Amino acid sequence: GDLLEHILGHRSPAMLFEDKLLYRAQLVRTGPSLPAHDVEMVGAAPGTAWCRVPGTDRSDFCLIAPGGVAPRVLEAATGALSRGDIVADVAVPARLYPLDVDALASIARRAERTVVVEEGLPGSSWGSEVAHQLTKALWPLRHPVDVVTSRLSVIPSARHLESQVVVQAGDVLSLMERAHA
Repeated sequence: GDLLEHILGHRSPAMLFEDKLLYRAQLVRTGPSLPAHDVEMVGAAPGTAWCRVPGTDRSDFCLIAPGGVAPRVLEAATGALSRGDIVADVAVPARLYPLDVDALASIARRAERTVVVEEGLPGSSWGSEVAHQLTKALWPLRHPVDVVTSRLSVIPSARHLESQVVVQAGDVLSLMERAHA
């Protein structure tokens, strides 16, 4: 919808990445459309979806995730809130490059810790670059920006094996619980 219109109207080269799992996912709109989070679009068009727990002015975590991994990150944020009273904002940038660092930094400033979650491999990746840009924008930091990635392995085609390699909600939830303890 809006993202495709933005890309086509911008009249410059662009790529649209669509995660196959998003075709089955529920469409999230702005407002109170998630069980524990309100959604608001912030930053320059096409924007960043900011999913936050209503009535909070601070959070324990700012979780940044591209669209394909966002449902798993939202699941982890909701699980952390229900299991341990950990408040996590989730930021989902619609455009991965050039990155709207100002929008992400404004969300991350509310949080004690910031975590970038992506399905890429550890090392030189989109998540590492986001962590680097945010570290510069938010310096000095109370805690380093963490990056959660898939395991360093070939991704199997069988779904039950794929879930052992690709980052899952439980991976993000475990990191939040360890860091919050």
